[in-house]
Amino acid sequence: MKPPTTVDIDLEHGVGYVRYRDLADGETLGSSQELAAGSGLELEVVIDRDRAGAVVGIELTSLDATTIGNAQGFAESEGLVFPHAAIGALAALVS
Repeated sequence: MKPPTTVDIDLEHGVGYVRYRDLADGETLGSSQELAAGSGLELEVVIDRDRAGAVVGIELTSLDATTIGNAQGFAESEGLVFPHAAIGALAALVS
């Protein structure tokens, strides 16, 4: 499983970003995929992919347990390590 290169948490705004690779100079994202816990629910997770479809990063629009769990589940389904314990510990500071 591939570990993240960086994890950025903004405690003031209660959001985070788990980066799995940096884009090369001049490289742009290929797409961003929005995931929500269910139909009609508020956006929770945004998946950034490169032009080849590989995951570049995972944005968490909230640091609640459900969002962290959904992001972790997605990451693991893609063969990526997700730092759920560290994010969860930081998220406890927001609550």
